[in-house]
Amino acid sequence: MGQKLGVDSRQKIRQVLGSSSKVQKHDVESIGGGGGEIVPGHSPFDDLPEDCISNIISFTSPRDVCVSASVSKSFAHAVQCDSIWEKFLPSEYESLIPPWRVFSSKKDLYFTLCYDPVLVEDGKKSFWLETASGKKCVLLAAKELWITGGNNPEYWQWIELCESSFEKVPELLNNRSFQMGGSMSTQILSLGTHYSVYIVYKIKDERHGLRDLPIQVGVGFKGQEMPKQFICFDESTDKTKEWPKKKLMKSKKRGDGWMEAEIGDFFNDGGLMGFDEVQVSIVDVTSPNLKCGVMIEGIEFRPKDSEENYRMGQKHGVDTRGKGAEFCGCWEILTEFINGSSASFDDLPDDCLAIISSFTSTPRDAFLAALVSKSFGLQFNSDSVWEKFLPPPDYVSLLPKSRVFSSKKELYFALCDPFPNHNGKMSFRLDKASGKKCVMLSAKKLLISRVVNPKYWKWISIPESRFDEVPELLNIDSFDIRGVLNTRIISPGTHYSAYIVYTKTSHFNGFQTSPIQAGVGFQRHGMSKTFIRFDSKKRQDGWMEAKIGDFYNEGGLIGFNLIEVSVVDVARYPHMNMKSGLIIEGIEFRPKDSR
Repeated sequence: MGQKLGVDSRQKIRQVLGSSSKVQKHDVESIGGGGGEIVPGHSPFDDLPEDCISNIISFTSPRDVCVSASVSKSFAHAVQCDSIWEKFLPSEYESLIPPWRVFSSKKDLYFTLCYDPVLVEDGKKSFWLETASGKKCVLLAAKELWITGGNNPEYWQWIELCESSFEKVPELLNNRSFQMGGSMSTQILSLGTHYSVYIVYKIKDERHGLRDLPIQVGVGFKGQEMPKQFICFDESTDKTKEWPKKKLMKSKKRGDGWMEAEIGDFFNDGGLMGFDEVQVSIVDVTSPNLKCGVMIEGIEFRPKDSEENYRMGQKHGVDTRGKGAEFCGCWEILTEFINGSSASFDDLPDDCLAIISSFTSTPRDAFLAALVSKSFGLQFNSDSVWEKFLPPPDYVSLLPKSRVFSSKKELYFALCDPFPNHNGKMSFRLDKASGKKCVMLSAKKLLISRVVNPKYWKWISIPESRFDEVPELLNIDSFDIRGVLNTRIISPGTHYSAYIVYTKTSHFNGFQTSPIQAGVGFQRHGMSKTFIRFDSKKRQDGWMEAKIGDFYNEGGLIGFNLIEVSVVDVARYPHMNMKSGLIIEGIEFRPKDSR
């Protein structure tokens, strides 16, 4: 199977997923489709819905997303989706990027944040993302540290270096005391992550007092005892030194030309244990001699390897991988399947299928996935999959008690057919593809000008209506319909469109020349207005509709829980244009672009 795909999938996946070394930019981008080196052929995975694949991939890491491009064409296409890469971006990413920067995709933006650190907080910190995991990394500038004698030009001078991330760095001139430290809130780091802390520095050719000098360093939370160890800025190879070098944290040269020495590590639980400020200390505790010739870039915080993070997360009771941890358990099974160890999806273990199905976010994906194979059909038609698409029990209870359903899937599709509630003044249903709630306010729930006067309106019963009665316009000059909907009864986090639903009689007249203004918006926050015409094509249910406008339902934010709609004749002289022949079913709210 691997050769049929046009790539040795087993070797590539194990090579990259199994490696603990840092993934380089060219490796990641070529695997992820940026370099175009891997062109997978047809795979059974191509039969899965793309939304389902995108959702599965989004629960892994950025590194695994790039590797998954080698699985199949559908995976290779899915890894380019903005919806995947946006999940790896920090919530505040928009504020980190200058407004003039333009990116072709969220993937492009992600790798920019990985390889081009951003200065934040007035240049006091440098921020970037770890390439493989998307975890936040921060370099605390020397200006943010307290340095003994740091403001005295006799001891330290602040200089500009082209290789520095910051405007200026301090250089030690001549000082007997060497003490510095700092603190930082853990809130700007990634939650549930084991961090290592490093001092980043350079030593000059002209230096003294630093050779084999043990510098005591430590890192810990404010209010806790700080574990101590030693580093050395200028270590010799002399093995006769009396102080115990076995306790020394090794320094190494980095790719950017700076040196770094590890100070310590800590686990960021996000302040759950009351510790949300981490402190760092770097102190010479042994030598009173004069010292010079070291330059300090700052203190760097970056994640340890992902497996260490997972173990620490379990120890501290923090889920550091979420659903992605479950998916990792079946990833190798899927890999073996792709490489030909399994003949079809029906050979995949039930647990693996259950995990895949748990990533299915929409009824549409579940329905399509059930068509892939027999085993997928059994899994994706199960109650455990369809139950998560059902609304709260109070909605289900509105169905007639006499109705009995053989499965949750059957119940779901029953809820996709409109049924009345609120004493027949509203109608409720689920959008088939997404499971989002759709609501229609009946004409009896609306405020319609002079609707109670039989001279202007007549209430009639017609078989195609979902309500007992609907109003028919007989003859009127002014036309004014308004309504209000509480957003708590529709789906949160959803873009909605509002429509007036109507039909016309043979006596339809007067609307052809009357400007009808329609609007929708949150109460006391203004309406977006547009003009509509009652000349739409018929819907499948026989009614017509005209779009009033759109809005986004955050989910009951204070002051944004009531939606107002209006459909009004705004002609200057409405009495000169009598209108008739319109039947109003109601005003419908449904997810944008749905039917």
